[in-house]
Amino acid sequence: DKLTVMKMEMQHKYMFEISSQMIRFCPLGKYTDEGTRFMMHGDSQWTPGNEDHCNVEDMQNMNKNQDPAVVAQQVANLPKEKQLELFFGGLKDPVCAGLIE
Repeated sequence: DKLTVMKMEMQHKYMFEISSQMIRFCPLGKYTDEGTRFMMHGDSQWTPGNEDHCNVEDMQNMNKNQDPAVVAQQVANLPKEKQLELFFGGLKDPVCAGLIE
């Protein structure tokens, strides 16, 4: 029915927006042209971002062997911008690696 089609369309648009932002800064190399050609929704098309814009090497690191409560306290005391960088920096490498493999 019409409502189901509208729901599916909204879900597809949402998934496109999220995934296109998540992989925007991945170093796709030879796969960049394919990503640009195939990733689209309606009039929107995925475009790669500057891979160095979200460089995890520049981001602050937390010791993964520390007590999680200590790490959480360290993160809580950082400015919001740094908190976001830590969160997305931790996601970038696994997301990008899973995309290319």
